[in-house]
Amino acid sequence: MTDTRVRFSAEESVSVAPREAFLLFTEHVGEWYEITPYSVINPDKTASVAIEGFAGGRFLEVWRDAQPGGVLGTVRVWDPPQRFMFVDLNNCEVEVTFEPITTGSRVTIAVRVPEETDRRRTDTIRQYGWHTLLTQYVSFTVNKSNNGSRT
Repeated sequence: MTDTRVRFSAEESVSVAPREAFLLFTEHVGEWYEITPYSVINPDKTASVAIEGFAGGRFLEVWRDAQPGGVLGTVRVWDPPQRFMFVDLNNCEVEVTFEPITTGSRVTIAVRVPEETDRRRTDTIRQYGWHTLLTQYVSFTVNKSNNGSRT
């Protein structure tokens, strides 16, 4: 069967090994993930986000009162330090991979949008989706590396 979902992706290089790149992405997601009306369900209540590190885990909001908030996705694949994949509220598959390169790691975010998603929603996902957050992650990783901080 042919996968007919709309696909788009982004990739960046970071100067840390895949294991550290994976940990900075997943365990520290709340430190670099931008809270906007497009990135969370309850932007007025959300202080941060977190990813539960296992297949079946949740990608969720952490509210200002430190309580778990809305569920933004469900982890389907957890394969550190190579990749993880989750399905978000739009039923998009979001796969993040960490590939070793001579200068550190190549981090790729691939988003697969269900075929039945209407064009307007697909355009919004393309404009504001996960792949657009990659630059925030890269900036965070550079800052952590320059400060000598490790996970």
